[in-house]
Amino acid sequence: MKILIIYKTRHNTTKNYAKWISEEIQSDIINVDKVKSNQIKDYDIIVFGSWIYDDKITIAPFIKDNWEILKNKKLLLFCNGLTNSEDPKMNKIFETKSQ
Repeated sequence: MKILIIYKTRHNTTKNYAKWISEEIQSDIINVDKVKSNQIKDYDIIVFGSWIYDDKITIAPFIKDNWEILKNKKLLLFCNGLTNSEDPKMNKIFETKSQ
């Protein structure tokens, strides 16, 4: 099976994670800004790496725009980001996880 990692990065953190994953699973890797839709068709599995900004997965527009090509493939997503531990939304998540 051919695997491609497509990542979107701002400060290279997501890029670094994508590289580490790519080395482990022996996949191809490309920045979302350099992907052409026709490149995707040759892969069985697509792994998306994204950073989160303002509660949004930043690579989501690419996935939505290319859904017709992606919908029959195996898709995975990993995200990274920072958040304020005092954020009420995060406190709710932490409370749920600890129950």
